[in-house]
This record gives sequence, structure tokens and C-alpha cells, in this order.
Amino acid sequence: MGKGKRLKAERRTEGPKPVKARAAFSPGVLTVNEDEIWKLIELMDADALPSFGLACFYLASSPVRVANQCLFANTVLMLAMQSYGIAANLVAVELDIPWANNGRGIRYGRPDPELTDTALSGHIALLTDERFIDATAWQFPEIRTTMDTTRPLTAKLGTDHARIVATRGGVLQTKLERGEQVTYNVYPVGFADGVGSKFMEIQPDQAELPRLTQNLLNSYAVVVAMLRPGVRTRFPRFNAAIEQAKGKKVAWDGDHLVAVPQWD
Repeated sequence: MGKGKRLKAERRTEGPKPVKARAAFSPGVLTVNEDEIWKLIELMDADALPSFGLACFYLASSPVRVANQCLFANTVLMLAMQSYGIAANLVAVELDIPWANNGRGIRYGRPDPELTDTALSGHIALLTDERFIDATAWQFPEIRTTMDTTRPLTAKLGTDHARIVATRGGVLQTKLERGEQVTYNVYPVGFADGVGSKFMEIQPDQAELPRLTQNLLNSYAVVVAMLRPGVRTRFPRFNAAIEQAKGKKVAWDGDHLVAVPQWD
């Protein structure tokens, strides 16, 4: 049995309630081919593991399976990446899909996302010190029809370009699996701070987001330690987490994927 097969676990559909975007489309669910996710993690550049790899793993392991959870998912991912020492921030985006609507195109998102009660108007992504990540692009049906499996969309910018986008905003074009191209208008860091802060403030259990973040960090470290035990990145905290995770396994505790000692 391969390593990917050993990592599979039955997921529950219950879990913390994500922020749902107001939209006139069906966002679908995160139907992930876990073998493809494990393959991505095994083969991607080592320095992408604490950011893009983490986002891939989140989609495969989150107990929340609805796809339109951009603020919820990216908040957890941002907190997790920051714990690795990555400068990760929420960013407001507009996504242009030119072939949609019979070739007339369609735009999702807005420059001033708004959170009312538990409804988000707009779309949120992540910007790190060198990479743009849309973890929940699968929620858009036009994107979903072009992808064989749920995964994030990403663009590696490099540190100089990422710094410009963070301070001034920018237009990023990303090619999908089958050759289609979409365009992101990324607004400067700060445009999404209001909805991010409000989202964390309105949580009924203030300990839940830290708990979810820690569960994600622990279980992801175990998976990377199993798939790539000798990996080294430019992030010392990530490297230390992988070392500490060796000899453990992942299991469901009823609601969440957690790391536990492995007894032979």
C-alpha cells in the first residue's frame, strides 16, 4: 500500500460554519482526489510546501466541505502560514473569467469586501512574500468545469513582484489545467483587513480558530514527514515542525484531523 493510500481518512461533513458568499451560483463541495493532492505535495518545490502545499492539504482534509468558504479558509491558512514565519495576508480580489457567460465574460469579487452577519460579499485570497494563492477558486462553476480535482490556484510572483502587489495592487493572469486563462485584480494589503478582523471578532468561540489552525499545522506536518521525510526549506520553523512530526500519524478525533503518536 502506497503512502498516499495510508493517509486517506473518512471525512465528516459537519464542522465549523464558514462564511458564505452571497452569490447567484451553486458553489459545490470540495470533492478532492486525495491521491492527486499527495502527489502534488510529494513533487512540488520544497519552499512551496509551507504555503501552496498547506493550501492543498487544507482542501483535502478540512471537515468543512462547502466550497464557498474563502474568508474562513484563508483566515485559517493565513494564521498557519504566519506561524511558519511567512508574511501571509488576506487580500481582496476580483476574478475575471473571459469565456464565461457565452463569451461575454463574468467577474466575481469586489475591491471592498463586506461582511454582514455571516454573509461575505466579495472574494478573498492570500498573498505571501512571494506567492498569490486562491484556495477556494473551486467554488466558481466556470473554474470547476476546467479542473479534474479540487486544488488551489496559485501564481509564483517572486519577492519583488509580491512586494509591489502588496503595496499597490496588481493584475495577475493564471493559466488553468486545460489552457484557459483567468485574470485576478488583486487589491493592496489592507483592503480585506476590515472583513478579516470582523470575522475573527464575531466567532462565538474565540478559541476555535486557533484550535483549527493548530490542528491543521500538526496534521500537515505529519503528512509531509511521511511523504518527504528529508525535506528542507528556507523556513526554519517549518523544518522544525517536520522533524517533530516524525513517528506520528494522523487520525480523526470525531470532527478534526489530528496528529497522534504512532505505536508499532
